[in-house]
Amino acid sequence: MQKKFTLLFFTVFSLLLITACENEMKNPEINIGEKFIKELYNIDKPSIDIENSSPEELIEFQNKFSSYFTKEEFTNLANIRFFLIPQEVSNKQNNKISVEDISFIKNDNNQKEKKETDFDFTFTLILKNQNGDKIDEIEINGQMSIIESNNKFKISRYYDSEPLKDVLYKTSIN
Repeated sequence: MQKKFTLLFFTVFSLLLITACENEMKNPEINIGEKFIKELYNIDKPSIDIENSSPEELIEFQNKFSSYFTKEEFTNLANIRFFLIPQEVSNKQNNKISVEDISFIKNDNNQKEKKETDFDFTFTLILKNQNGDKIDEIEINGQMSIIESNNKFKISRYYDSEPLKDVLYKTSIN
């Protein structure tokens, strides 16, 4: 009886372990996209003060996102200061920003012709003051293409609706 129980226990444990690993590895493209979005937009306290930082410090901050991207796409986004905007909004408004409800949908248009995988995505940004009170909720929609390069997945195209620019410019005008 004890052997059967032990065998049953290890079988159930193994199935749970395999299921957990499968879920993690099921879609590595989505995993890289989610990790990037969370790293960019989750801000408890700004890591850099945009107005009081040297150009070298700003470049160094942006470079921490380079591992997610192909060289060309990283350069395109860094040139428009894309990676700095969440930090700047958080700093100017003295807010915390968090990401919720990330959803990816594979876009099958033209997938046979290229080695990239295209996704449409949505997520919600929650802006809170330092007391933890919700100030705003912003829905973000976008598109992302992922390519495998040197046995690693990289984002080769990233676009989102950039609503934080609207928040930033609205704040700057006031």
